[in-house]
Amino acid sequence: MKTLKLIPNWRYVLTRAWSVRFAVLAALLSSVDWLHGTLDASLPILQAVLPSEYEGTLRFLITLCIVASAVSRLLAQIGITHAEPEKE
Repeated sequence: MKTLKLIPNWRYVLTRAWSVRFAVLAALLSSVDWLHGTLDASLPILQAVLPSEYEGTLRFLITLCIVASAVSRLLAQIGITHAEPEKE
């Protein structure tokens, strides 16, 4: 059975890979969407910051970030080198 292993330069990739950036942005936008849906009735100030008309736009941006994350994972990114696999 194969086990999952981190690549040797995982810290470098974590801070520079566009796929990670898009995934983090999607998570943040999802949190905003969740907070808006959960706290909308109890905190009316949220209506002034993010009116209900923009919920569709927010969800579209979340979807766009998820798709961009998947696509950028497949593309070669300049400046990020692939580490050589370890010999078993």
